[in-house]
Amino acid sequence: MLTTVVRPFIRPCFTRTYATASSGKELPFIYQYATPLMKCTAIAIATNLTLQALFNTLEYADYRKGMDGKMEEIEERLRKLEGKNGHSY
Repeated sequence: MLTTVVRPFIRPCFTRTYATASSGKELPFIYQYATPLMKCTAIAIATNLTLQALFNTLEYADYRKGMDGKMEEIEERLRKLEGKNGHSY
């Protein structure tokens, strides 16, 4: 349902009345709260996916840093072992 709002010296503006507005008769639950609930759910899902992607990125960076440190330790140990034996592969 559209209602006209009259403002002087400005063209008329139409405002939409929503299902949650009181209209004199009681509407079923789904018509009253479906749109706000869907918006809230969509925002919650988008926020969850964004934060999950951020967490995974940061977790992988931390994991990569730890594995690079372990690789450096193993490579250094290998260099020491090669130096003791006198072999270079």
